[in-house]
Amino acid sequence: MAQKVSKRLKAKRVIEYAAEQFGYALALTLDKEIEKRVQQLSTLYELYPENKFLPTKTKLYRNVILGKYIILYRIKPTTVEVLAIYHSSIKPARIKKIRSVKP
Repeated sequence: MAQKVSKRLKAKRVIEYAAEQFGYALALTLDKEIEKRVQQLSTLYELYPENKFLPTKTKLYRNVILGKYIILYRIKPTTVEVLAIYHSSIKPARIKKIRSVKP
């Protein structure tokens, strides 16, 4: 089904925030872990659960939980699209509003 993974969208902001808060070394570690998880999605996209705050009939939206961050992605017929990376403190209603999800 999914043959390639599109580039992550907001990872740069996450890494910049991590560098400011925790230092450059930990930010690099987080960046490597995000990159690793995103690359794994090309083959393991069904491994992760459907996002319970963005339910759809086809289980289109899924998420990877990485520490305090959620990598939100969408499964399409030939690709897996990483939509955003959110901190877990963001309210699910806000994510749903931003994404304009319809069941």
